Amino acid sequence: MSMPEPQQISQNWIVSETLRRHPGTSRVFLEKETFCVGCYMARFCTLGDVAQAFGLETETLVAEIDQAAANEIQQRKKEQTVFAALPQEKEVWDPGNDQAG
Repeated sequence: MSMPEPQQISQNWIVSETLRRHPGTSRVFLEKETFCVGCYMARFCTLGDVAQAFGLETETLVAEIDQAAANEIQQRKKEQTVFAALPQEKEVWDPGNDQAG
């Protein structure tokens, strides 16, 4: 299963959708002390709304969230590569179907 290419995050993204797609972006919201993580309004607010409400530069906030999402995607790809390289178990021994006895 291949990973979809990252989609550029914009100021119009809804906070809850951003967090759902890229949980690693929660770090940015927490560092900026926005209170978005766990907020019931996260499903209605855009990233632009958050920047305006908390006096942040929209472009900076979006860029940091986009970078956090890109880092998360890159980490997932590394993990997939590692797991794909592991030997796959071909057959599982079933003690109830032991034909050796």
